[in-house]
Amino acid sequence: DKEQLEKARKDYQAFLKSQAKSISEKYLKPPLTTPFAILYLPSESMYAEAINASANEEIHHKYHVIIAGPTTMAALLNSLLVGFKTLTVQKKSVELWNILNGVAEEFKKFENSLDKVHKQMRSAIEGIEDLQTTRTKKLGSQLEKAQKSMPVALLDPKDPE
Repeated sequence: DKEQLEKARKDYQAFLKSQAKSISEKYLKPPLTTPFAILYLPSESMYAEAINASANEEIHHKYHVIIAGPTTMAALLNSLLVGFKTLTVQKKSVELWNILNGVAEEFKKFENSLDKVHKQMRSAIEGIEDLQTTRTKKLGSQLEKAQKSMPVALLDPKDPE
């Protein structure tokens, strides 16, 4: 009987809507939960009828409920698992990127400090080299001049004069 079949379809759609509304009100509390829920239908015929029903779009858009059957449930759960893992990897990669940016900034500071210390060390080495070569030679030549200009008697401690 077509009339009874149409009434049964309408009743089934109303039942699906009421279940989706109930699920949405009880279990969907974003951000504490996912922004969607799954309405599992335990037989393929129930699932097929629900997918073909005009209420399917309303259930999905108004109540944020996805209808799943026995064959689609495993695939749906696997795709959700992959999605959540991808989200976790994405969050971790953002954290890692931030850490690497911090390391890069610290490395630049380290490089700048190292350059400053290198310049100071080079300046100190140049100062020591200047003392070792130029100043030592000048002091030596001044001492030689002083020795040459002094009388020999003052230079020889054994000489009693």
